[in-house]
Amino acid sequence: MLPTILTILEHHEEELESRRPIIARHSVSQELPLAGASVIDYDEIDFRNGKPSYEGHRIFKCFKSRSNGLLFRVVNDSELCWAFYNDMSDYNVKIRCTVGAKSHVKPLGKTTMTTNKITGEKVLEVSVRPCETELFLDGVTKGFRLCYEAHPIPRAECLARKLKISDVDYISANLQGITDDDSQRRESVSKETLY
Repeated sequence: MLPTILTILEHHEEELESRRPIIARHSVSQELPLAGASVIDYDEIDFRNGKPSYEGHRIFKCFKSRSNGLLFRVVNDSELCWAFYNDMSDYNVKIRCTVGAKSHVKPLGKTTMTTNKITGEKVLEVSVRPCETELFLDGVTKGFRLCYEAHPIPRAECLARKLKISDVDYISANLQGITDDDSQRRESVSKETLY
């Protein structure tokens, strides 16, 4: 059975980067160029289901202790832009990033942004479908916290993607008697196992 939800929190800070989280990693980043995670060369990553459609100067593994990294943050320093690439074939990932009040950022693509009127912090959110890249933000961050939530896609949609069938309703109608994990997803949180 697929796990229902995987949640990992990241609060970036250089000196705390060596900690290996079981479920959460806590730190705070102060500057974009030194943003917590180690920089990885594109050639060192074993992308399994495609590649990011947005190119950057640096790429960060979001789930460092999982497989190839599964979700990647792509940073383009010259354009001051971030994007996220989901290399999983059967999970949607919701990304939430809280940036400091002195950050100068704007959301890109499907990303939404709200501002906390009391603290001035900005919260940016986007969902990234399997094997897709979403532009995230443009600008300069002054400290940030990231949270990733991986939710399994419905079994019919997963099967349709694997078979490259566009009619998910057709697949759903023919999966009678096979249960889906959607009802459990609302009630439980996984113990951090994707594969």
